[in-house]
Amino acid sequence: MRTNIDLLALGNFLLNKADQPAWHEQGNWRTGIALDRSTTTRDVRTDHEIPVVLVYFLVILPIGILSRVFRDPLHLELRPELSTYWISDKRRA
Repeated sequence: MRTNIDLLALGNFLLNKADQPAWHEQGNWRTGIALDRSTTTRDVRTDHEIPVVLVYFLVILPIGILSRVFRDPLHLELRPELSTYWISDKRRA
């Protein structure tokens, strides 16, 4: 095994590095593998990133801001006249 892992679990098998035969490198295997340069990270990002950002800033963010301005969905307002903020669940009573 050409790793720094001492034990490797593969399905029902457990490979111990000490039990494996010695591995001797024969040349640089990295030179024989061509890198895939057909798409770059910039091409992939521009295909999907711009519409997602537009939907977030033009749809989701304004809805969130308006809901926080006009209502309190989590009931976070302070009400000092109450002795407790506990809401009993009538369904389980």
